[in-house]
Amino acid sequence: MRECGKTRTDANIEIIGTLDWLKWLEDHGTTFLADEKVPTPITLMGKKSRIIHEALGPVLIIAPWNYPFHIGITQIFTAFACGNTVVYKPSEITPMQGIYEEILSASPLLQRSVSIAYGGGDLGVALIDQQPEKIFFTGSTRTGKAISRQAADYLIPVDLELGGKDPMLVFDSASVKRAAAAAIWGAFTHNGQSCSAVERLYVQAGIYEQMIAELKSETAKLVQSITDKNGDVDLGRLTVDFQYNIVKRHIADAKAKGADILIGGDPIDEGQLLHSPTIITEATSDMLIVKEETFGPVLPVIKFRTEEEA
Repeated sequence: MRECGKTRTDANIEIIGTLDWLKWLEDHGTTFLADEKVPTPITLMGKKSRIIHEALGPVLIIAPWNYPFHIGITQIFTAFACGNTVVYKPSEITPMQGIYEEILSASPLLQRSVSIAYGGGDLGVALIDQQPEKIFFTGSTRTGKAISRQAADYLIPVDLELGGKDPMLVFDSASVKRAAAAAIWGAFTHNGQSCSAVERLYVQAGIYEQMIAELKSETAKLVQSITDKNGDVDLGRLTVDFQYNIVKRHIADAKAKGADILIGGDPIDEGQLLHSPTIITEATSDMLIVKEETFGPVLPVIKFRTEEEA
């Protein structure tokens, strides 16, 4: 909550998701790591064939600032369960210094197997130059491309989980209340700072006006605050100033190109990085709000008539 600006509910979701993954890993790890019998080609008749899963060695994990606990712990423990040592670099924006070390201290083996490296992008470059056996990166597309280029020189395999502009489609047959609730949560949880946030909402013409009314009504009820002592706040602040500036730029571009602001649209407190949850109508495909990842509390709504058009 302190470093990300999350509400208490959003912070708890991150913890619950982590525990859920660790329980799955505990229950199924030995199964998915077990040897696999596979068919033997006729040219090797009389032989038996197996796939054996072996540890890679040192694995580098570079985590983002939006879900530092969940992504950090789940990836560290998964790599460790597969027999690897880990170098973990949290984002310099949300380092949560001391938290990982405290958790790892529960096991001497974990302490010896996992190293936490604090620093910015320069440290990430230096760690890749040490040639780990595998790299896991979660974050922006721009940084993901840079990591891919650097890793390619060493032929290091890389797993990337980057951004997107995820669409949600609502057809005439949907429950308007349920669809609106899903869209609002999907767009505004953690202020939209999620790689899988709803970033575009397409609504079929038959229920478009109903959806617009429901979205406006329910969004107006959201509670936003910089502090959340009792868990009754829906939106906190954005995590970083550069993301705040992207949100403002996307909204300004949409307004300049003819979009309407259904609700919100304004900074609340720039110093505290508070921005109102915003719904935009009359959005078109030439607007930044439709073309580029916003990663903020903004939802463009677009009417469509047929599935093919959507």
